Amino acid sequence: LGASSGAIMVRDAADNLLRCGASYNMPKVWIELTNRIENAPNNTNGRVAFSGQAEILNNLNQQFHGYPIGSVIVVPVKENGLVVANIEIISGIGDKIFTDSDQRILEEAAEHLKSMVIDHRK
Repeated sequence: LGASSGAIMVRDAADNLLRCGASYNMPKVWIELTNRIENAPNNTNGRVAFSGQAEILNNLNQQFHGYPIGSVIVVPVKENGLVVANIEIISGIGDKIFTDSDQRILEEAAEHLKSMVIDHRK
């Protein structure tokens, strides 16, 4: 998608949290990050896992633990209607703006990814 970084956040059902299962070009603080699964305005990963609906947030232009974030797209990975993980893709400030087409591409990737996530969780 031409983005600078990304992660797969895997659901830990026992703790109702998302934990980083894999990442690309993410700072160490992000790799150790957990997100509570909740409908909270400042927790995009948690909100997507809670609702099961993808979100695109363009032109955020903010810093997260010193890491520049321009835009974010988060797509849930579902198994039998339950969110088992999220795919999160991030672009730097002034870089890529995400589109509905990007969302469709990630939703297709999520379909292929779900079997790997389920195997990983066992």
